[in-house]
Amino acid sequence: MPISIVTAWARVQLVDEASFVDTLAPLASDAAVQDMIVDETMAAIAARVDFAALTSDVIDGVAGLIPQIDRVVILGTGENLALVRTGYAVATAVGYWLPLVSLGLFLLGVLIARRRSTALLGSGVPLLIGGGSLAIGIAIGAGLMGTVASQADLSPSALGVIYQQVSAGMAHTAAIIALLGAVIAVLAWTNGASRPAVAVRAGVESVNSGLRRSLAGCGVDTGRFGRWMSAQRGVVRAAIAALAIIWRLALRPLTAGEVFLVLIVALVAWWLSELVQVREDETTPIAVVEVVVEETAGQSAIRD
Repeated sequence: MPISIVTAWARVQLVDEASFVDTLAPLASDAAVQDMIVDETMAAIAARVDFAALTSDVIDGVAGLIPQIDRVVILGTGENLALVRTGYAVATAVGYWLPLVSLGLFLLGVLIARRRSTALLGSGVPLLIGGGSLAIGIAIGAGLMGTVASQADLSPSALGVIYQQVSAGMAHTAAIIALLGAVIAVLAWTNGASRPAVAVRAGVESVNSGLRRSLAGCGVDTGRFGRWMSAQRGVVRAAIAALAIIWRLALRPLTAGEVFLVLIVALVAWWLSELVQVREDETTPIAVVEVVVEETAGQSAIRD
């Protein structure tokens, strides 16, 4: 998962000009970056111009004496051009397919597992660990920028701003993945076979059963639809989960608030689908009691 996040970010920055500009353009207006550029420019000029010699002979003309200054940053030479092209091709291909492969393996592992709740729990926890470790690693890297700046003789504040601007997207995605992993792990645990999980499910089901009985007592009857919802409740739950996943994938960029929004809406939809059900085990006992009372009353009337 951490590799998927990094390669997906690298691919977007390499092939999407708008994303590249959105990421780096704000650096031009940052004061620390501007100061670093001025300092680097002045250092380059000072390395090429002998100001002492110039000022000693100003009358002879300063303008033929100041050479043209051009500061060049080498990104690659002809010797490693093939390696650069290969790296670009790998990053653009892997950055697109690796996240999809990771998602496909996640879904496949859950579908073929004997205990899907255990598989979900075993997938949610690594998502939490993978996303969290990447977010922590990026945060540690931000703390090391001061050391890197001193070694490269650059402004620590400017290098920190550049690092923050470049890594913010990856850190945000990693945090969201960690949050999703935590949510999946909690939901999977509540559907497990442990005693606390069974107790939680029993408590929730007891509340829902009581609400259904109360609604039935108030004359709310969903009839055939409620019986169908009860018979197909597994399919309904799977449909709600699938729609929640599709909704989440459609959100760009994804934020923590949107993750909670999708989760809350999905839980509300699940809860409403539970309330409209008509359970046979909840309606039969009432009818039996009524028959017994009528028969008892009839027998009592005959004896009288």
